[in-house]
Amino acid sequence: MKSLFSILLLLLISCACESKKELKQELKKEIIAEKIPEPKEDTIWIAAVGDVVPGSDFDRIALPPDEGRTLFTDLVPYISKPNLAFANFEGVITGCKCPSRACKDKKYCYRFQIPEYCVDRIKEAGFDFLNIACNHLEDFNAAGRTFTLNKLIEMGLEPAGTFDRPCTVFERDGIKYGFCAFAEFYGCVGLRDSVKLLKVLRETVAKSDIMIVSLHGGAEGPKYRQVTKEDEVFLEHNRGNMYSTAHLCIDNGADLIIGTGPHVVRALELYKDRMIMYSLGNFCTYGPFGHHEYTRHSPLMQVAINKKGEFLEARAVPTKQIDRGIPRYDSSGLAIKHLKELTKLDFPKGALKIDDDGKISKN
Repeated sequence: MKSLFSILLLLLISCACESKKELKQELKKEIIAEKIPEPKEDTIWIAAVGDVVPGSDFDRIALPPDEGRTLFTDLVPYISKPNLAFANFEGVITGCKCPSRACKDKKYCYRFQIPEYCVDRIKEAGFDFLNIACNHLEDFNAAGRTFTLNKLIEMGLEPAGTFDRPCTVFERDGIKYGFCAFAEFYGCVGLRDSVKLLKVLRETVAKSDIMIVSLHGGAEGPKYRQVTKEDEVFLEHNRGNMYSTAHLCIDNGADLIIGTGPHVVRALELYKDRMIMYSLGNFCTYGPFGHHEYTRHSPLMQVAINKKGEFLEARAVPTKQIDRGIPRYDSSGLAIKHLKELTKLDFPKGALKIDDDGKISKN
């Protein structure tokens, strides 16, 4: 009798666990459904995330399990349903057999060589265009930079950010998108080089219906979460003024500014009816990094603009990195909290309202 009772008890527990699991899955589907925008003919939705290093097979080697096939599993619907999706590609692709750059200080030296199969995962997740203008573009010198640019194009992605290709124009659903990427690092058009920056930006604006700009700059880490409105020097290197450069770009035709570089989330601003995201933090940085509250949590942004490039609304989908750097939906919503606090702090009279559920609208 005791044996029969034990079996029945185990069956009940098993059923309860399965029901709980199914309920959680259904709730998760509801959350996803609520967060994914429905496409409209007169509205363009653009998804954007921060730094992506999905694995490296050089130096501080860190490779995701199963060749990264489950890296973006939870978040694919958020990435792929909008009209376009952006990521900051922080490294060089494996395969060029190029010499690596020398390290001045091994404590601060990170050189990333990303396997091609990890780039496949980026494309499979639904990303369309990538910033490659960053401090890791020269990890394998000029040859690595050129190899990476050509390989990304060959793989069907739209990269921009080298000095030779700071901008690109591509078409989706009959709309021509201009995309420029700038960074204050060797091999890129710098934030402080306003002559070159404005020349290539204006040329691209003239060919485009919608103009998107990526700015990679600013100091790094939790101490540098605020928009300073000044030049930012980090490790003795002037990384430019994100605030003035973002405004300069919009003054000259940009419709959306996507900031990366500080590895932490920074504020949002609405300037001349155009959205500026000053830093989207780390989205998928797999490996030996300091993953803590401010570098582990980041928003997956979904921004809606009209066909004139004017801001309509946005949504911040909260994400966090688990294990060694696998991005997942974050039910705690910490990234939204950070966005809200920083936007209020840096732009107290700003034109944006951020709700606790991540919905962003005009005040």
